[in-house]
Amino acid sequence: MEHLSQKEDLVRGLNIVKNLVINSAKRNNRGSDWEDNRYCAFHNDLVDKLSYIKTASIAILYCNNIPVSVLYGFIDRKKYLLYSTGFDSDFASYSVSQILIGVFSNYL
Repeated sequence: MEHLSQKEDLVRGLNIVKNLVINSAKRNNRGSDWEDNRYCAFHNDLVDKLSYIKTASIAILYCNNIPVSVLYGFIDRKKYLLYSTGFDSDFASYSVSQILIGVFSNYL
């Protein structure tokens, strides 16, 4: 698991979130909000602003160095506020998002 909370890492993390969600959606013949440039710009701006107060947070679960699940949220007063999750649909049967939530909750 990797936890990202610094500005430069969060930008990289958003790209991982975007690619993971878009690729998984395409494999299942669905669309994704992450394909909209305005949606991406909003999140890049949000992460940029919140990184200064160390609130934004992205956690990534890897399998063989490939991201399989992501949590995107915010930390406020020692509480994690989950905003969005994403996972590789090829790993759905392994409940990778639930695994990541469990691992990340122990991290906090």
